[in-house]
Amino acid sequence: MISHTKAFVILKEEAQKVFDFAIVVTYAVPALKYALKGLNPEDEIPYKPDYFDSRPVATEKVKHNARNYKSLLSRYIFLSTFSFFEAYFQDVLKEIVSFHEEKKLLSKVSIDHNNSIMNGDINKYKRKLQEYPTPKNRDRYLSYGKRLSETGYRFPSTLLSGFGLRHLIELTKGDNNIRAFDIPRLTEEILQLDLDQKKEVDIFHGFRNTRNKIAHGRASAASISLRKAIAANNNNR
Repeated sequence: MISHTKAFVILKEEAQKVFDFAIVVTYAVPALKYALKGLNPEDEIPYKPDYFDSRPVATEKVKHNARNYKSLLSRYIFLSTFSFFEAYFQDVLKEIVSFHEEKKLLSKVSIDHNNSIMNGDINKYKRKLQEYPTPKNRDRYLSYGKRLSETGYRFPSTLLSGFGLRHLIELTKGDNNIRAFDIPRLTEEILQLDLDQKKEVDIFHGFRNTRNKIAHGRASAASISLRKAIAANNNNR
Protein backbone atom coordinates (compact mmCIF):
# COMPACT_ATOMS: atom_id res chain seq x y z
CA MET A 1 0.00 0.00 0.00
CA ILE A 2 1.27 3.49 -0.88
CA SER A 3 1.53 5.45 2.36
CA HIS A 4 1.94 8.85 0.70
CA THR A 5 2.58 10.40 -2.68
CA LYS A 6 6.01 11.22 -4.08
CA ALA A 7 4.79 14.80 -4.27
CA PHE A 8 4.38 14.86 -0.49
CA VAL A 9 8.03 13.92 -0.02
CA ILE A 10 9.06 16.84 -2.23
CA LEU A 11 6.73 19.19 -0.33
CA LYS A 12 8.23 18.16 3.02
CA GLU A 13 11.80 18.46 1.76
CA GLU A 14 11.33 21.90 0.21
CA ALA A 15 9.46 23.26 3.23
CA GLN A 16 12.18 21.89 5.51
CA LYS A 17 14.85 23.71 3.50
CA VAL A 18 12.98 26.97 4.04
CA PHE A 19 12.80 26.40 7.77
CA ASP A 20 16.44 25.31 7.94
CA PHE A 21 17.34 28.63 6.32
CA ALA A 22 15.01 30.46 8.69
CA ILE A 23 16.81 28.88 11.66
CA VAL A 24 20.14 30.13 10.30
CA VAL A 25 18.72 33.63 9.93
CA THR A 26 17.23 33.68 13.43
CA TYR A 27 20.67 32.81 14.81
CA ALA A 28 22.62 35.08 12.48
CA VAL A 29 20.66 38.32 12.86
CA PRO A 30 20.80 38.46 16.68
CA ALA A 31 24.54 37.79 16.44
CA LEU A 32 24.84 40.59 13.89
CA LYS A 33 22.91 42.95 16.14
CA TYR A 34 25.24 42.12 19.00
CA ALA A 35 28.32 42.73 16.80
CA LEU A 36 27.01 46.12 15.64
CA LYS A 37 25.79 47.24 19.03
CA GLY A 38 28.99 49.12 20.03
CA LEU A 39 29.66 50.67 16.61
CA ASN A 40 29.14 54.34 15.87
CA PRO A 41 27.25 55.38 12.71
CA GLU A 42 30.48 56.36 10.97
CA ASP A 43 32.25 53.11 11.85
CA GLU A 44 32.61 50.43 9.22
CA ILE A 45 31.35 46.94 9.85
CA PRO A 46 34.43 44.90 10.78
CA TYR A 47 33.70 42.02 8.40
CA LYS A 48 32.34 41.53 4.89
CA PRO A 49 29.18 39.74 3.80
CA ASP A 50 29.38 36.70 1.55
CA TYR A 51 28.02 38.52 -1.50
CA PHE A 52 27.08 42.19 -1.12
CA ASP A 53 30.67 43.36 -0.68
CA SER A 54 31.24 45.44 -3.81
CA ARG A 55 30.73 48.63 -1.81
CA PRO A 56 30.35 49.17 1.93
CA VAL A 57 26.83 49.48 3.34
CA ALA A 58 26.28 52.10 6.02
CA THR A 59 26.33 50.60 9.49
CA GLU A 60 23.11 52.39 10.47
CA LYS A 61 21.32 50.98 7.42
CA VAL A 62 22.28 47.44 8.37
CA LYS A 63 21.16 48.09 11.96
CA HIS A 64 17.84 49.47 10.70
CA ASN A 65 17.22 46.52 8.38
CA ALA A 66 18.00 44.04 11.14
CA ARG A 67 15.29 45.48 13.39
CA ASN A 68 12.41 44.26 11.23
CA TYR A 69 13.87 40.99 10.00
CA LYS A 70 11.24 38.79 11.73
CA SER A 71 8.36 40.39 9.86
CA LEU A 72 10.13 40.06 6.51
CA LEU A 73 11.29 36.51 7.20
CA SER A 74 7.72 35.53 8.12
CA ARG A 75 6.43 36.85 4.79
CA TYR A 76 9.03 34.99 2.79
CA ILE A 77 8.35 31.76 4.68
CA PHE A 78 4.61 32.18 4.09
CA LEU A 79 5.01 32.91 0.35
CA SER A 80 7.43 30.03 -0.17
CA THR A 81 5.52 27.35 1.70
CA PHE A 82 2.18 28.34 0.16
CA SER A 83 3.73 28.18 -3.32
CA PHE A 84 5.16 24.76 -2.51
CA PHE A 85 1.69 23.59 -1.49
CA GLU A 86 0.13 24.85 -4.74
CA ALA A 87 2.76 22.94 -6.74
CA TYR A 88 2.25 19.90 -4.50
CA PHE A 89 -1.48 19.75 -5.22
CA GLN A 90 -0.95 19.77 -8.97
CA ASP A 91 1.83 17.19 -8.65
CA VAL A 92 -0.56 14.92 -6.70
CA LEU A 93 -3.04 15.02 -9.58
CA LYS A 94 -0.24 14.32 -12.07
CA GLU A 95 0.88 11.37 -9.96
CA ILE A 96 -2.65 9.95 -9.83
CA VAL A 97 -3.08 10.20 -13.61
CA SER A 98 0.36 8.68 -14.18
CA PHE A 99 -0.33 5.82 -11.74
CA HIS A 100 -3.58 4.85 -13.47
CA GLU A 101 -2.21 5.65 -16.96
CA GLU A 102 -3.93 8.31 -19.02
CA LYS A 103 -4.86 6.02 -21.94
CA LYS A 104 -6.38 3.39 -19.66
CA LEU A 105 -8.42 6.02 -17.81
CA LEU A 106 -9.82 7.45 -21.03
CA SER A 107 -10.52 3.99 -22.44
CA LYS A 108 -12.88 3.32 -19.51
CA VAL A 109 -15.15 6.18 -20.56
CA SER A 110 -14.80 5.83 -24.34
CA ILE A 111 -17.72 5.10 -26.64
CA ASP A 112 -15.43 2.80 -28.62
CA HIS A 113 -16.35 -0.01 -26.21
CA ASN A 114 -20.04 0.30 -27.10
CA ASN A 115 -19.24 0.20 -30.80
CA SER A 116 -17.16 -2.94 -30.33
CA ILE A 117 -19.95 -4.94 -28.64
CA MET A 118 -22.87 -3.65 -30.69
CA ASN A 119 -25.14 -6.32 -32.18
CA GLY A 120 -28.81 -6.66 -33.08
CA ASP A 121 -30.08 -7.29 -29.55
CA ILE A 122 -28.01 -4.54 -27.95
CA ASN A 123 -29.08 -2.09 -30.63
CA LYS A 124 -32.72 -3.04 -29.98
CA TYR A 125 -32.41 -2.48 -26.22
CA LYS A 126 -30.67 0.84 -26.81
CA ARG A 127 -33.34 2.09 -29.22
CA LYS A 128 -36.10 1.23 -26.75
CA LEU A 129 -34.39 3.32 -24.06
CA GLN A 130 -34.05 6.22 -26.47
CA GLU A 131 -37.84 6.62 -26.69
CA TYR A 132 -39.72 9.21 -24.64
CA PRO A 133 -40.73 7.24 -21.53
CA THR A 134 -44.33 6.34 -20.78
CA PRO A 135 -45.51 5.05 -17.39
CA LYS A 136 -47.05 1.89 -18.82
CA ASN A 137 -43.68 0.76 -20.26
CA ARG A 138 -41.69 1.38 -17.07
CA ASP A 139 -41.02 -2.30 -16.37
CA ARG A 140 -39.93 -2.82 -19.95
CA TYR A 141 -37.44 0.06 -19.72
CA LEU A 142 -36.01 -1.43 -16.53
CA SER A 143 -35.66 -4.80 -18.24
CA TYR A 144 -33.90 -3.31 -21.27
CA GLY A 145 -31.61 -1.28 -19.02
CA LYS A 146 -30.66 -4.38 -17.04
CA ARG A 147 -29.90 -6.34 -20.19
CA LEU A 148 -27.73 -3.52 -21.54
CA SER A 149 -25.88 -3.30 -18.24
CA GLU A 150 -25.17 -7.04 -18.28
CA THR A 151 -23.46 -6.69 -21.67
CA GLY A 152 -21.09 -4.05 -20.27
CA TYR A 153 -22.75 -1.31 -22.30
CA ARG A 154 -21.65 2.15 -21.21
CA PHE A 155 -24.53 4.49 -20.51
CA PRO A 156 -24.45 8.27 -21.12
CA SER A 157 -23.65 8.95 -17.46
CA THR A 158 -20.40 6.99 -17.87
CA LEU A 159 -19.56 8.53 -21.23
CA LEU A 160 -20.19 12.05 -19.95
CA SER A 161 -17.73 11.48 -17.10
CA GLY A 162 -15.07 11.45 -19.79
CA PHE A 163 -15.50 15.21 -20.10
CA GLY A 164 -14.50 15.68 -16.47
CA LEU A 165 -11.67 13.18 -16.79
CA ARG A 166 -10.23 14.96 -19.81
CA HIS A 167 -10.48 18.26 -17.93
CA LEU A 168 -8.57 16.71 -15.01
CA ILE A 169 -5.85 15.45 -17.33
CA GLU A 170 -5.61 18.88 -18.93
CA LEU A 171 -5.05 20.44 -15.50
CA THR A 172 -1.97 18.25 -15.07
CA LYS A 173 -0.42 19.18 -18.40
CA GLY A 174 2.55 21.50 -18.85
CA ASP A 175 2.33 24.89 -17.19
CA ASN A 176 -1.42 24.83 -16.54
CA ASN A 177 -1.42 26.23 -13.03
CA ILE A 178 -4.31 25.35 -10.75
CA ARG A 179 -5.73 28.40 -8.98
CA ALA A 180 -5.36 28.26 -5.21
CA PHE A 181 -9.00 29.32 -4.95
CA ASP A 182 -10.06 26.05 -6.64
CA ILE A 183 -7.97 23.65 -4.54
CA PRO A 184 -10.61 22.90 -1.85
CA ARG A 185 -13.32 22.34 -4.48
CA LEU A 186 -11.08 20.11 -6.59
CA THR A 187 -10.03 18.19 -3.48
CA GLU A 188 -13.67 17.30 -2.82
CA GLU A 189 -14.70 16.70 -6.44
CA ILE A 190 -11.64 14.79 -7.68
CA LEU A 191 -10.20 13.17 -4.57
CA GLN A 192 -13.63 12.62 -2.97
CA LEU A 193 -12.48 14.01 0.38
CA ASP A 194 -15.02 15.71 2.61
CA LEU A 195 -13.54 18.96 3.93
CA ASP A 196 -14.86 20.72 6.99
CA GLN A 197 -16.01 24.18 5.91
CA LYS A 198 -14.84 26.05 9.01
CA LYS A 199 -11.83 24.01 10.09
CA GLU A 200 -10.36 23.38 6.65
CA VAL A 201 -11.90 25.31 3.75
CA ASP A 202 -12.30 28.69 5.49
CA ILE A 203 -8.85 28.43 7.09
CA PHE A 204 -7.26 27.61 3.73
CA HIS A 205 -8.92 30.59 2.07
CA GLY A 206 -7.76 32.75 4.97
CA PHE A 207 -4.18 31.67 4.24
CA ARG A 208 -4.76 32.30 0.54
CA ASN A 209 -5.99 35.84 1.23
CA THR A 210 -2.96 36.50 3.42
CA ARG A 211 -0.68 35.21 0.65
CA ASN A 212 -2.35 37.55 -1.84
CA LYS A 213 -1.96 40.53 0.47
CA ILE A 214 1.74 39.79 0.97
CA ALA A 215 2.31 39.30 -2.76
CA HIS A 216 0.56 42.59 -3.56
CA GLY A 217 2.34 44.53 -0.84
CA ARG A 218 -0.82 45.05 1.20
CA ALA A 219 -0.04 42.96 4.27
CA SER A 220 0.40 44.89 7.50
CA ALA A 221 3.25 44.09 9.88
CA ALA A 222 0.71 42.66 12.34
CA SER A 223 -0.97 40.37 9.80
CA ILE A 224 1.85 37.81 9.74
CA SER A 225 4.44 36.58 12.20
CA LEU A 226 6.84 33.66 12.48
CA ARG A 227 4.27 31.85 14.59
CA LYS A 228 1.55 32.35 11.98
CA ALA A 229 3.83 31.38 9.12
CA ILE A 230 4.78 28.13 10.86
CA ALA A 231 1.14 27.41 11.71
CA ALA A 232 0.13 27.95 8.09
CA ASN A 233 2.82 25.55 6.90
CA ASN A 234 1.75 22.88 9.37
CA ASN A 235 -1.91 23.31 8.36
CA ASN A 236 -1.11 22.89 4.65
CA ARG A 237 0.41 19.50 5.40
